[in-house]
Amino acid sequence: MKKILFLLVVLSAMSVNTLADGLTATLQQGDNMQVFYGTDAFKQAYEAAESDDAIIILSLGTFNSVLSIEKSMTIVGCGAFSYPNTIISGTMKIMADNVKIEGIYFSSSISLGAISNCHIKRCYLNTTLNASDTHINTFIDQSVVMSDYAVGTGVNYTIQNSTIESFYTMNTEDNKANITNCVIYKFIGFGSSGYVNSDVKQPYAIYISNILGHSRTGSNDNYNYTCSILSEYYYNYFAGKYGTFTPSFPDGCKHDGNESGREYSGGYPASEFSSIAYGTGIDGTVKGTYGGSGFKKESSIPKITSKTIPAYADEQGKINVTISATTGPN
Repeated sequence: MKKILFLLVVLSAMSVNTLADGLTATLQQGDNMQVFYGTDAFKQAYEAAESDDAIIILSLGTFNSVLSIEKSMTIVGCGAFSYPNTIISGTMKIMADNVKIEGIYFSSSISLGAISNCHIKRCYLNTTLNASDTHINTFIDQSVVMSDYAVGTGVNYTIQNSTIESFYTMNTEDNKANITNCVIYKFIGFGSSGYVNSDVKQPYAIYISNILGHSRTGSNDNYNYTCSILSEYYYNYFAGKYGTFTPSFPDGCKHDGNESGREYSGGYPASEFSSIAYGTGIDGTVKGTYGGSGFKKESSIPKITSKTIPAYADEQGKINVTISATTGPN
């Protein structure tokens, strides 16, 4: 019975034209639900949430952000990649454990506090992902991150099937990240060295089946790259912009099956990487975001495809509403 109730709640929240003909945020706690309307609907739903199993479902449209998430909850939207989408506008700090977010476009930065088990799935982080303290078991899947600073304080930090425009070299060998089936455009240190020097190190990580790039500004020279000692590199492809990107592996760096030689010329995000063959990864699927579990834009939550809402009740005083919905992949 609970699954049926949840489906009905989702369908109600996904229809931006029901009832208030505008933005909706539906809060579900157990078998109880509340619906809030307008640009502050997300904030109002968050303030009303009490239990750790709270689920907030956002319709299409742009919502004002909650400044700080201090309650364990799930927040889902209608999708981040296709217009119209679900947008959260304004910076947001995640300060609670076990926060799960899916299908939302964030127009401002997200910051992680001293938390554990934060899951971000099928989201578009259009500015930065920061971290103010040690965060544990953060998991990012099938997402786009414009600038990733969170790697610096992550413990068991995992990113898979995602695109990262700028990855900052801030962590140590004691907190190696896990990077699988991703496209990373460039690795950046602080100051100009991150862009133009040939000795920039990548963040310490176990890199598996990725496309790893670097963009040198103002130069067409080939790029010779020394991989980070104590990192591990398996079946990655090193691709450069403005010339080739050739890695070397010093003693202490485990590696196998890596390739290089191709250039990329397109902009961000990495649309060309879905059509150019960079070989197969360690699991036999293509390297980059479309290998492994694959990059899928559609969320697993139901979306309204059509609805009929009569303006008047029938002879029995009832309104017969017809709703059709579809779901994306899990």
